[in-house]
Amino acid sequence: MRASKYQVVLIATNAACLCALLLAGTCLDASLDLDHLVIDKVRIVTSEGITQSANAIQRVNRLVVDQPLLPGLPRGLLATRTITISLIRERLDGIDARAFPSDLVIAIPATAVESWTDSKLRRVLRHELMHLALGAALGYAHVPAWFSEGFAEWGSESLSCEAEARLRLDAVIYGGQSPNIPQLSVKIRNHIDRLGYDYLQTFFEFLDGRPGHLVSSGRMVESVREHGVVAGLEKAFRANLRSLEGEWHGYLRRRFGSFPSGFTCPPSVID
Repeated sequence: MRASKYQVVLIATNAACLCALLLAGTCLDASLDLDHLVIDKVRIVTSEGITQSANAIQRVNRLVVDQPLLPGLPRGLLATRTITISLIRERLDGIDARAFPSDLVIAIPATAVESWTDSKLRRVLRHELMHLALGAALGYAHVPAWFSEGFAEWGSESLSCEAEARLRLDAVIYGGQSPNIPQLSVKIRNHIDRLGYDYLQTFFEFLDGRPGHLVSSGRMVESVREHGVVAGLEKAFRANLRSLEGEWHGYLRRRFGSFPSGFTCPPSVID
C-alpha cells in the first residue's frame, strides 16, 4: 500500500456533526473519548477512485467508537495509537478483512461498508481490533495463526447460533471426531471455511472456562508474552497443549455432540 494511491478521509468524531474531507497526504488529529475502548486517533483512507458517502464513513466511525473494551488484554493498549482503516477495492485473499498489527492498519472492502449489516460490520471490525491490540500486547512477536485467529474470534463476540449449528452438524457428520490444532491451522491458513474459526473460538472459550478465567483476566496473554505461545499456555494452565486439546475435545462432545430436533437459528441472526 503506497500512500500516494490513497485518499485520506478526515473525521472529527468529537464534533457535533461529521466533518469528512477528501485530501491527499494529510491527516487531522481526531481524538476519541470513548466510554469503553480507548483509541487516540482513527483515520479512514480509501483507495484512489473509490467514493464513499459521508453516511458510510460515519457508519464505520460509529462502529469503531461504540466498541466495548477488548477482553483478555490490558486496558489502554491503543490509547496512544493511531489506527488506520483502509477501504479497499476487493477482499484480500478471499477473507472479509485483514489486520496488519505492526502498522495498526485494518483493510476492509469498501463494498462491505455499504452492504453488510451493522452486526456483521461491527463484529468484523472488532475481530481486527483484537488482532491490533494482541500484536501490541505481545510486542509484535510472531504467533501461530491458530492462536491469533482463535483469540480474535473469542474476543469479537460470543459464539453465534449459526456457528453453533455448523459445529453441531460437523459433530453429527463425523461422529463427534473433532479436528486438532494442526488441522485447524491448515483450514484458516487456506481460508477453507468458517468452521475452522468456529472451532478455534470454542478452544478459547474452553480455556477461559477453566479455573481462574485466565483468558478473560489477561493472565494467559501475559504468560504468552513472557514465554511464547506453547510454553506460555503450559505455564498458565499447568498442562501441555496436547493435554489441553484432549480436554477441549471432551468439552466439544458434551456441548455440540448432537443436533437436537427443532434446533434453528432466527433469520435475524444470520449475516
